Amino acid sequence: MPRCPWLLLMLVGPAAGLVLSTPSFPVTVSHGKTALLPVLLNFSSSVPTYFQIRWRFITSPGLVLTVKADNCKGGSGTRQWWDACEITVVKAERYRHRVEWSSENASLILRDARVEDSGIYDIKVLALGVRVSANINLTVINETSNPPLNAAAFDDQRRGTSSNKSTNVAAPISLVKTEFGRDYTVTNIIRLSLAGLILCLLGFIIGEIARGKGASDGNSLLLLLG
Repeated sequence: MPRCPWLLLMLVGPAAGLVLSTPSFPVTVSHGKTALLPVLLNFSSSVPTYFQIRWRFITSPGLVLTVKADNCKGGSGTRQWWDACEITVVKAERYRHRVEWSSENASLILRDARVEDSGIYDIKVLALGVRVSANINLTVINETSNPPLNAAAFDDQRRGTSSNKSTNVAAPISLVKTEFGRDYTVTNIIRLSLAGLILCLLGFIIGEIARGKGASDGNSLLLLLG
């Protein structure tokens, strides 16, 4: 059975129809790049008149960003909740120049990602008498070979499809030098084997010469004594 690439948190009761979707895989981004922490927030029934979305950094406790949705009007229909509400975004001071709300759904955008940004981020949706939360793990690496996870990758994995765009899955790196598609592994092995045989042959020849010289010196000594 295939592993579900996203997690769903659903509420029942006063806010029935609220669905919060987060990826089940960690997000990986290179140092200095932009990280997207993808979250989908949907209301299958009516949107609450007022609710909040709060992003916090759990590893180094502190608020990152708050999205306040007020005076929300109308049912869900084809209209997105961010179009039906008056949106106010409040950023924490230390993230003021680096963090953004994606302006579509509940995703968080973190620019100029640093190694110390690595850790667990928590998103909470708060409405009247209702609270639902989920976590996303972010890893920031110093290498530049791993591309960051983007919205397209999250959507592809959410739909169970793949695309040619970059994802956070790095291809295995071959340690064998290749040129024009040719693999030099076998050639290198043969060269090393021949070098070993040559060294053994040289050692044998030197040993035989040493033995011959020792025997010659011994015979000369016997002749002198005789």
